[in-house]
Order: sequence, then structure tokens, then C-alpha cells
Amino acid sequence: MMVSLPSKWVKEQGVKKGDEIFLEIEGQRVIVGTQGSRGFLVKEIDISGLGERMGKRLIGALYKAGYDEIWLKFSDPSYFRFIQRVVDQTCLGHEIVENSINHCVIRRVAESMEEQFPTLLRQKFSLLLSNIAEGVIATRALDYETLNNIALRDQSVNKFSDVCRRITNKVSFGELRKNTTMYHLLEQLEKVGDDVRDISLHIADKNLKLNKETLEVYQMLSDYLHHFFRLHYNFSLKELRKFSDYDEKVSAALSKLKETKHSDPQLLTYFDIFHDKVFSLNGALMTYHL
Repeated sequence: MMVSLPSKWVKEQGVKKGDEIFLEIEGQRVIVGTQGSRGFLVKEIDISGLGERMGKRLIGALYKAGYDEIWLKFSDPSYFRFIQRVVDQTCLGHEIVENSINHCVIRRVAESMEEQFPTLLRQKFSLLLSNIAEGVIATRALDYETLNNIALRDQSVNKFSDVCRRITNKVSFGELRKNTTMYHLLEQLEKVGDDVRDISLHIADKNLKLNKETLEVYQMLSDYLHHFFRLHYNFSLKELRKFSDYDEKVSAALSKLKETKHSDPQLLTYFDIFHDKVFSLNGALMTYHL
């Protein structure tokens, strides 16, 4: 059987006679590509009048969308300051390579990191797990400086989250559902990291000295995230049941803690939010692995 490719697509991708292409079967669809990842993507956009708040989010979105070169136009020269901050803080592997009074070019300067996805994902998990585990230790020791430092390390969690989400938009994981569910997992895990940051900051800002019961629940939440980590890397129905059983223990401990008069109400709210977000990840995780 012979299949004709659209001439416009062939020209855009630079496909020549004898070049290899890949076919990906997704249900009744066949996805055609020149390689396992999307090519060098370029985007030009005018952000004049968008403002710093949404301008920063737009640049982050373009990076995560998989663009390798981003041409930004702006009427206000002061925009360059926040553009530089965003690139430095979130766009791993990208740099500003050209700029003038009303435009700049952000380009990928590092080697493609698609093949490093497994390592980058583990590093993201490692940071999350160490942040909450060290938070418990620092809280026990009344080490508020370390708690503040843990909050600062959330920037690294965000950076790994961004590059991992970028990769899910650049390469195929074999099936479309795997890319979509992994992107969702990465986005939610970044929010879990924000919760770890907020817990650390709250304890440090208030100079809280937690009682035994509250410290035990804090430790359980740390262990709970470790359970999720093990479930992802050793997925099975047996591990899923272990995760569910431990979730019930955490829920019961949180309910009991709320009945005490000595616990900080805002901290318990942070505990609840963290617990709910980690539990909500199980649906996407099952979709990814099954």
C-alpha cells in the first residue's frame, strides 16, 4: 500500500526521498512524523500591552509547549527585565540570544533533553520527597531557617516541572493518553510542591512548635508522598491497595487532629490541601499505567 503525504507538510518538515518517517497508531488514527519528537519549533508573538503578570505566564507556556525559538515583540522596553527573569528561572536550556529596544529572541542552546526525561522526572520526585522529609526534620528541631530554605528550593521543583512538561509536548510516549495523563500528573505534582512550600513557610513565619500529634501527622504526609512515588515506579494492583490503605490512615489521623484544641487551624488546612492533591493523582496514574 502506498500513502501520499501532504506536499505542504513535506516542505515544512524538509522531508526528502529516502528519509525515514515514523508512524504512531492511536486507535483508528495513524500519526505520521519525521522522528520520535517534533522538529525545531519557532514562534513569533507580540506581547505589547499584555503586562508582566500574564507576559511571564505566556513565556512559560511557550516554553512548555515545546518551542525552541521564541521571537518576542514589545513596545515597552522595561518588559525585557521580566523576560530575562522568566528565562533564567524557568526555561531550562534556553537563553536570550538577541535583543533590542523592542524585541528579543529566546532560543534553545542546550542539547535536546528528550532522552533525559526519566532522569529529570526522578530528580523532580527526589526534590519533592526531600523537601517534605527535611521539612519534618527541621520542624522537630525548630530550625526555621532551614524551613525557609526549603521553601526557596521550590523554584527548582518548578524548573524540573516545566522542562518535563515541555518534553511531554515534544515527544510521543507511544500512546496519546500517556502524554496527556503524564502532563496532568506533572502539573499537579508542581502544585503539591507548592503545598510543601506553603507548609514550610507557615511553620517558619509563625515560629510554630508543633505538638506530638501534629508532628506525627506531618510525618505521615511525608510518608504518603513516598507511597505515591513507589506506586508510580512499581505500579501494581497490590501497590495500589497499599496506597489506598495508607490514605485511610492519613484521613483518620487528620480527622482526629482536627478535634484537638492545640493545633494551628491554618496549618491543618495546608495539611488537608496537600493530602487531597496527592490522593487525586491516583486516577491519572492508573490511566497512565493501565
